[in-house]
Amino acid sequence: MTESAEAGNVELELKLALPRDRHGAVGELPMFRDTPSQQLHEVTTYYDTPDFDLRREGTALRIRKRGDRLIQTLKTRGGDEVASNRGEWEWDVGSDVPDLGRLGETPRAELAQQLDGRLRPVFRTDIARTVHMLDGAGGARIEAALDRGQIIAGDASEPVSELELELKSGSDPAALYHMALDIHARVPLALAGESKAARGYRLLDGREPTARKAPKIRLAPDITVADGFRRITGSALSHLVANARLAERGDPEGIHQVRVALRRLRAALLLFKRHLDRAECKYFGDALRKLGRVLGAARDWDVFVLETMADARGEHRDESWPGELDAAASALRLQAHRDAAVALEGPGLTNMVLSLAAWVEDGVRDPSLLGSKTVRKDLCQIAPKMLDRVDKKARQLGANIEALEEEELHALRKALKKLRYDAEFLEGLYPHDAVKEYRKHCEYLQEILGRFNDARVTIDLAGKLGKRHGDGLTGAVDAARAWSEARRDSVLGQLGPAWQDFQAASPFWA
Repeated sequence: MTESAEAGNVELELKLALPRDRHGAVGELPMFRDTPSQQLHEVTTYYDTPDFDLRREGTALRIRKRGDRLIQTLKTRGGDEVASNRGEWEWDVGSDVPDLGRLGETPRAELAQQLDGRLRPVFRTDIARTVHMLDGAGGARIEAALDRGQIIAGDASEPVSELELELKSGSDPAALYHMALDIHARVPLALAGESKAARGYRLLDGREPTARKAPKIRLAPDITVADGFRRITGSALSHLVANARLAERGDPEGIHQVRVALRRLRAALLLFKRHLDRAECKYFGDALRKLGRVLGAARDWDVFVLETMADARGEHRDESWPGELDAAASALRLQAHRDAAVALEGPGLTNMVLSLAAWVEDGVRDPSLLGSKTVRKDLCQIAPKMLDRVDKKARQLGANIEALEEEELHALRKALKKLRYDAEFLEGLYPHDAVKEYRKHCEYLQEILGRFNDARVTIDLAGKLGKRHGDGLTGAVDAARAWSEARRDSVLGQLGPAWQDFQAASPFWA
């Protein structure tokens, strides 16, 4: 960028984690070996107020020392996508103290007054960077930066080993995904779930990485079907990437959030299915379902040990069976976590995420690659029919709810979960109050069915433990079954009124 920043400057960048021992392999790929490289040493200091005002609003202000140059950069909050999409303004400056006057050249001119006299350095990065300029799909020019170094916050530090792909000319993010796929096919990569700035703030706080919930989606009323699908899948993919490494390490909440992200992606594919390419839809749907089953097993054992047996111990303090089942479950829970780690750490996850993102971005540029002609329409034109279908299915499955068998209630629970996700995806197209009332009844009914399902899963898992451990666990298994059946029966009594409230709720899209 030039010294005089202009409103509308956008940084499109894809961050990939790269083990240090693979830097050489990437550098030897023909696309790197056959292009000139530039070796840089960059020390970057990030600034914020004592109250961390910039962090709170997702803005970064930094000064980077590169040789004899000092470069001040302002980055603003971007969208929730796999490739970050942020406003970025850069200036050559004469000192290592931020020049707040420059901020007047950006849409965030008010920051100059808000930050005056309050800024302080909060952390820094020290990076050895090797830069190549590469030719991407569609005539794009992509800067590929191999980074090695560290993030330093006080006495704490973390190593950095990344490959950053930044779109320098062209405007199609698909070029980044296609280049990453090309590299990944030769040297396995992983998607980076945290920016350097986010890692720096975490180090400053002395915190370990924590799971992140799904970001809110706000669709503009005039958004097209193709772009709406891109926003929804981009949000779910970024949610998946943000939690994948944590889940890989066995963090229970990380596993839960990855599973939620997978379900949201499947829900999005099913919601838009009639307008998408069937083969692509099936391919990605099958891949998501397969990974979801592995994560689902780990999540079931986490809930059994950390929540259900904890409740049982609280209610049955003088009985030994909850502790017996807890201890017996440890081996199967550990194996489920190992299976999840294998599924998440392999190249398949990175390939799926990049491929899905590339397909969707290609479809925004050329809708014929995404599916039918309807993807060119405004989403608000077809959203009512889309929501009608999932709402109607849930109402059909729940008819005569008090007479439904367990499997039928399980099917209803899944239909309501999908309906809830779909409502969250599209709620920005409709008045907030109408959406809120409908979702309240949908979510309450789903919560009741969720508790019913927890009891059902507890009985199933206790039975598996009984088969594995034999007669020595029979008493504990029988006690767990009786306790779970009582919990299940108490939940069933709440279904009728909750179902009536849901039936009476007016569809917000009608």
